[in-house]
Amino acid sequence: MSKEIKFKYIWSNPAKTNFVTAIFTLDEIEAGNQFMVLENEPLLKDYRLIARVQFTGLHDKNGKEIFESDILKIYYEGNQRYYLKEVKWLNDAINKGRWDALDNCAYTSCEVIGNIFENPELLGGKNG
Repeated sequence: MSKEIKFKYIWSNPAKTNFVTAIFTLDEIEAGNQFMVLENEPLLKDYRLIARVQFTGLHDKNGKEIFESDILKIYYEGNQRYYLKEVKWLNDAINKGRWDALDNCAYTSCEVIGNIFENPELLGGKNG
């Protein structure tokens, strides 16, 4: 069985204080469905696409899909401790194409708690 190819589109208002997200399969993208999200919502006319991120093919401990740029809470020591990490695609000479942060999820439990666009403060960044 092959993994389903999906992308999450993230739009924001100019102040980056409100966000709209939608997930599309490759077939839906090829049909142009991602453009209909804003066209059918007049209240979102000033929103702009700020990110398009790929589904990793994996799910967190709650069954939530894990996407590139998600922020994971990765538990260890019997779920007594955790650290936060952004999901990134690594494709350098050492890593040869793999998802950073997801290697640890195979050995421990992990949970999606946000993403770098809507929740940068989780990793010490500023919103907006």
